[in-house]
Amino acid sequence: MEKKLHERVYESLLGKISDKTYVPGAKIPTEYELMEEYGVSRNTVIHAIKRLESDRIVERKRRSGTFVCKNMASHEKARVIPMVLPYDSNMNADVYEGAQEYALAHGCVITFYNSFHSNKTEREILKKLLDTEPEGLIIYPCSMYSNIDVLSEYNIRGIPLLFLDRKLPGIGGSLVTANNEAGERELVNKLIAMGHRRIAFYLIHDNMLETEQQRFFGYCNALIRNSIPLNYNYIIRCNVDIRHRHVLAAQQNQVNVVMDIIRQSVDKLLSLEERPTVVCCINDESAFMMIRALHERGLRVPEDISVTGFDNLVTAETHDPPLTTVQQNFFEMGKSAVQTILYMLKNKAILNTVTDTKLILRTSTAKTSL
Repeated sequence: MEKKLHERVYESLLGKISDKTYVPGAKIPTEYELMEEYGVSRNTVIHAIKRLESDRIVERKRRSGTFVCKNMASHEKARVIPMVLPYDSNMNADVYEGAQEYALAHGCVITFYNSFHSNKTEREILKKLLDTEPEGLIIYPCSMYSNIDVLSEYNIRGIPLLFLDRKLPGIGGSLVTANNEAGERELVNKLIAMGHRRIAFYLIHDNMLETEQQRFFGYCNALIRNSIPLNYNYIIRCNVDIRHRHVLAAQQNQVNVVMDIIRQSVDKLLSLEERPTVVCCINDESAFMMIRALHERGLRVPEDISVTGFDNLVTAETHDPPLTTVQQNFFEMGKSAVQTILYMLKNKAILNTVTDTKLILRTSTAKTSL
């Protein structure tokens, strides 16, 4: 939901106070100057100033103006929160930018650490950070269990944990994630509205992540709500765990293993008497490989078969063909992560946040009459 104008003015002024644009004791611009600077009404400015005054960040002096409280430096120590991400320019740049924006507006400092999708690197980072006794930790875990012992130490020491995308079983902490189920359900509902009834899903396996399970449930739920029975032959299983696609991509032979799995899946689908008219892939990366495999077998996307993804990576729009997908708001996830961990520090409580998704229709899908 879009922020109200007075909230934007409040956050902007708070950011300028936090970064010392307005130092303790300094006079901030007049109401009319702020009206002109932000292009808002006087009531909006007054609302924002009153909130800053209520938070004891500024004080009004009769006939003199509004000043930053002189004791700001002493009673407001900036919190330093480390963030550990398996950095990927497709996604985590937006996560970090969102986190940084909120942090700057609320007197908080975010330090960034890249685990490079490596459990070993993540472990080294977590252990070194633990020695510094951080106030809290934001983490996008590489895997479910590899570093559960180190993270349990954070729980034992009472250091708040904020997980991005998925929680780890057995470890206490808050969660910020996208509404995966609703996003996939909206996608499948749209495909049904476009005439599709034979809708396949790639992939499921025995070690599905919670987020992947939610997407699969959204797929199933949409079909059932539209009175379309689930077809076992359209649900593509995999007995190889390929969750760590970024790690696999570093070694060409492993990439070939993944492509072989997809080629086998495509051959199985094409051998069916009633082949599907669309394949919903678990994420964009799988969709890119699915399209490649279909092209190798002489099929056109979307003329012969449609394909969808999930995530809306930056390469989805420029792919051939441009990919229909579900967009996760990674920028908002970053902002919510910092907001949530600050809430945890203040209230000593757990808070889970689900951010909205958005359906992005592109030309990898087309209507069908089959």
